[in-house]
Amino acid sequence: MFRLPREDFRPTADWTALRERAGLLRRLRLFFDQRGFLEVETPLLSADTVVDRHLDPFSIEVHTPGGARTYWLQTSPELAMKRLLAGGAEAIYQVTRAFRQEELGPLHNPEFTLVEWYRAGDEMAAGMAFLDQLCQAMLGRGSAQQLSYRCAFERYAGLDPLTAPLDALRSAARRTSAPPASFRPDDRDLWLDWILTEQVQPHLGRTRPAILYDYPASQAALARVRDESPPVAERFELFVEGIKNRNGGTVPAGVVLEILGDKADMFSHACTEGFSSVLSRFPQLEIAQGEGKWNNTDSHAVVSDLLTRFGNRVLGIYVQTPDIMGPGAVAAIEAAGLDAADFGIAGICIGPEGIDLIKKGKMLGAVAQPAYDAAALAVQYLVDKLRGKPVPKIGDTLIVEGALWSPAKVIRNPWADDGAFVVLQGPLVPQEVNPDDPRLWENMLTK
Repeated sequence: MFRLPREDFRPTADWTALRERAGLLRRLRLFFDQRGFLEVETPLLSADTVVDRHLDPFSIEVHTPGGARTYWLQTSPELAMKRLLAGGAEAIYQVTRAFRQEELGPLHNPEFTLVEWYRAGDEMAAGMAFLDQLCQAMLGRGSAQQLSYRCAFERYAGLDPLTAPLDALRSAARRTSAPPASFRPDDRDLWLDWILTEQVQPHLGRTRPAILYDYPASQAALARVRDESPPVAERFELFVEGIKNRNGGTVPAGVVLEILGDKADMFSHACTEGFSSVLSRFPQLEIAQGEGKWNNTDSHAVVSDLLTRFGNRVLGIYVQTPDIMGPGAVAAIEAAGLDAADFGIAGICIGPEGIDLIKKGKMLGAVAQPAYDAAALAVQYLVDKLRGKPVPKIGDTLIVEGALWSPAKVIRNPWADDGAFVVLQGPLVPQEVNPDDPRLWENMLTK
């Protein structure tokens, strides 16, 4: 019997994108050919691998008459092409496949296409000028901005990456997001790369392409180190719209702890649903739950147990109420001989104790509820109802001058009878609001 083929046999690539890619490759080859470059092809498999410790290559076991041998898929053709330069090549380029583990993400695949080129005699300034020309020819974005690694960090991260103490790097790295718990505390380059990815890179190449140059000497790989104080690596990279033209950071595999108040509690259940809806986008992350029972004693016990069970696989901790369970979680981390600042501890509904943990750098942050405004608004609506005045209708947008939550949307209460409403708080509180404003915090007024 004849059966129609499954629909999922079809390629996922869009034909318009494939045609654009083909045209881009034609223009790319024409660009190099017009400048006297020779296209070469070096092996994808090699008996040797990279010297860059931050790249993780794929290994393949090849069976030969003499027995099995380990070969490596190239992370880039750099080493092979520099051998050609040493053998007398003058100007060469290559369009090839490259392979890197731990590169799976929205912008990166473990297998990707890479363009690599070298021209004998070019100093770094000439190389940067050539990259600028290539970028203009391929993207039509105009001339690239040139910015030193040091200047970019000073501008967007507020520190000198070449001289800042390691403690300052670790502190700066935690400003926007929590690095993985697996980060080695003494690995300077890991912390620099995290700051670059999270704080500096998003600003690069927004209005026009940007070339970042003069990297720390410790990140030279096969680049030449220029002897100055402090020394720098003659290395440069292109950024377009906040995206680096080569490998970048991804969400690592590991475990995220969720410390619930009480599974039977409606509030706790709703928090879990929101938490899971985001984590479900990252299949490499495993969720491990425990009930903190809305107190520090139980949260201390459950975090201690989960840390014992999962060890260094734990990447971060979500505490539903950082104010009444956060201190217990932090104490459990420190009792295990770990630094709470190395974990991305975050949650909602926060008060004085949680705020204190944030200020001390032991907790990443929390989503605040402007309790003062919310209570005042609720009472006002009650008074209006008693006086026979109109109250908000479902679908209304509320704008209250001076309120931290304004504007807000009035929606139907999903847990009550028809006619009941909920005021859904509006956008994030503006940055100019004083973080110590008691109206922001759930329990601040108890002090």
